[in-house]
Amino acid sequence: MKEELEKTWKRLKVAEEAEERLCSQLGEFEAEAVDQARAYRARVIDLVEQLSAAQKLLQSMASQ
Repeated sequence: MKEELEKTWKRLKVAEEAEERLCSQLGEFEAEAVDQARAYRARVIDLVEQLSAAQKLLQSMASQ
């Protein structure tokens, strides 16, 4: 029974270490996703500003 308990303890330690690695990887993926979302948002804002400027230019050209 002691041997079985030791085997179970070892499996538990392996599972705990795997869980820690997975949590660490998840944290890295979340940080990367936040960075990508910020970059995407900045790009969308830039494109909206370009579109707005182009519309203003077209309106000013049309009114001349």
